[in-house]
Amino acid sequence: MKNRSTIVTLFFVILCAALVSTHHRVAYAQEKDYYLTIALVQGNGVPGACVSGYHVASIVELSDLSKLHYLTTYAGAYQMAAADDQGDGPPAFVGGWVRSNGNVAGLGNCDVWSTNSSSISGTLGEVEGSYNSTTGQVQVYLSYQSLACNKTAHVWCIQNP
Repeated sequence: MKNRSTIVTLFFVILCAALVSTHHRVAYAQEKDYYLTIALVQGNGVPGACVSGYHVASIVELSDLSKLHYLTTYAGAYQMAAADDQGDGPPAFVGGWVRSNGNVAGLGNCDVWSTNSSSISGTLGEVEGSYNSTTGQVQVYLSYQSLACNKTAHVWCIQNP
């Protein structure tokens, strides 16, 4: 009888471990919500642009848009004029400020988003795409460029962890 009790206990321990492991995998695999603000701000206005529960997205956080969910239903999210053609994804060819993860590849951060000086720059991210007519493949990606901090742009915001 003791042997059977040990086997049953061991079975439940393994089952619980498997459930906890599966739960953690599912939790990490969930899509984060993100959006592009409607409001246009200068570089020093970037930190306060996102609503509570969201922060300014970084280049790394936006590196794989297929694992993110664009908030098309949020009233503060930028929508294309031809919203019928936007679908559930982000607007294309509209730039927004992004964190550069520490001036990566010469892309700035408006002196850590503290200035609107025309002589200092920040990083602007824009969803772009290309179509290969031979293969029928569409490639979607974010391109990055520098923008003077006195210029205005939308802001990419992403859900807090």
